[in-house]
Amino acid sequence: KVAVLGHSYNCVESDGYLVYTCATCGDSYSEKAVTYTQVSSISSGKKYVLTLYTNSKYYALSHENNQISVVEISVSNGEITSDISEDLLWNRKDNKLSYESQGTTYYLYGKKSGLKNGTVSISTSSSSVTFKSNKLKIGTQYLYYSNGSISLSNSGTTTYAFIEN
Repeated sequence: KVAVLGHSYNCVESDGYLVYTCATCGDSYSEKAVTYTQVSSISSGKKYVLTLYTNSKYYALSHENNQISVVEISVSNGEITSDISEDLLWNRKDNKLSYESQGTTYYLYGKKSGLKNGTVSISTSSSSVTFKSNKLKIGTQYLYYSNGSISLSNSGTTTYAFIEN
């Protein structure tokens, strides 16, 4: 009998592709490498990673399990160097930020509560969104991140958008 060995793939990047080669049998396949580059505007029909920059760190806006949160990521020379999951990708259509999950479209939704702060959530209804001067405006207020929580405020947090290439 001969023992069956599983594949053990190593990955290298070559000419914009990720090339996977099995160290055991030599089997090989490749896929186009996806990169995320910083942009100064967001437009319809593209996928974006939205980051909040505070205390010298970048945090990507996540919609994992239909909940808004942030995940710390690494950025170098205007490009994301961390692995990016589907939970960090946002679409923009009709001046709204959204994602699809099991056939339903969910939107980034902001609601003003009180005179100072607002809440940010996921909704099947929608809020208007604009991105200008490194601020993400949701409805009438700006996205703000501090001490692990996301809210809306009159000033906002520096925001950078990265487009999927």
